[in-house]
Amino acid sequence: GLQRDLFIPAINKINENLSKVEFENSSSTLNTNSTSALDNVATLLTANEGLRIIIEGYTDNSGDRVQNMVLSKQRANAVKEYLIGKGYDASRFITNGFGSGKLLNNSETDQAKAESRNITFTFIK
Repeated sequence: GLQRDLFIPAINKINENLSKVEFENSSSTLNTNSTSALDNVATLLTANEGLRIIIEGYTDNSGDRVQNMVLSKQRANAVKEYLIGKGYDASRFITNGFGSGKLLNNSETDQAKAESRNITFTFIK
């Protein structure tokens, strides 16, 4: 696996790329731009066999609050399914959805809303 001193920079690189994990408005379908960021996560999973990940999904603040909770969980599951499709065991992932509970930007612009439709990862070693 990765040595400890290499593990932290790898996580930092992934965290920088997480803004590239994108979804269409009102959708849990991964945008095609998302795959390179998720492939970086896959590389880290391969290098660290005991690594588990909590995948958290979020939405913007448009629409129904209850539906946004459902959608955010579907987004987290879409990321999990992508990684399972790469050959990783489902037991390595925990998914949660938080709706619009963590807006990255409270502005009502399209860009701000897109930034809030995101995924966060917590790595558990």
